[in-house]
Amino acid sequence: MFKIKEIAKEKGITLDELAQRLNMHRVSLSRIIGKNSNPTVKSLQKIADVLEVDLIDLFDASESTNREVIYIKQNGKFLPAGHIEKSKLSKVK
Repeated sequence: MFKIKEIAKEKGITLDELAQRLNMHRVSLSRIIGKNSNPTVKSLQKIADVLEVDLIDLFDASESTNREVIYIKQNGKFLPAGHIEKSKLSKVK
């Protein structure tokens, strides 16, 4: 979901160094980088500032564009029910 590791590597910064510059524990940084993380915008902005990139650059656009949200209709409202990879969707003719 995030490209923090890749950006840090491109800039020659190890994750230990990044954590130190952020004044956070390496474990906390690893949790933010993890796939199931839900970091605050404030945390992400701090990381972006240290890496000298825009906040949007931290997000992996290829991951978000490779999946579609599935909705179900319940009581007249559409509710998100999950995700599916676009490659598994069949084309409607």
